[in-house]
Amino acid sequence: MAKFVARAVMSLDGHDSASDGNPLVLPIDAAFEACKLGRIRAAGSLLLGAAPYWMFMGFRPPRPTNSSATAVHRESGEIYGRIAVDVVSDPLTATDVAPWAEQMAIVRRVDGEARSLSYR
Repeated sequence: MAKFVARAVMSLDGHDSASDGNPLVLPIDAAFEACKLGRIRAAGSLLLGAAPYWMFMGFRPPRPTNSSATAVHRESGEIYGRIAVDVVSDPLTATDVAPWAEQMAIVRRVDGEARSLSYR
């Protein structure tokens, strides 16, 4: 049986982003990044919503070749660049995921719960 790990980050007052929706303003420190790297090292695949997809796939895959990125970011970028990813989204199209088409599947919202249960 596969292990299903859910992960979220939020501030102590319960916010997951700034008022403009930017999650990168949260105080994410090196300990959180190292913990997250450990989780993705152990993952066989990822299940993301559309918003996390845009954030992670825009940020992570370029990191392995970025000499100014931390070692943790370079390794996590390498993993994000090769791991299978299911994205639960209705508006996302094949064009949106074209750079990662070989590793990516778009799952419509109606099928999202069944897909998440299949990870168990």
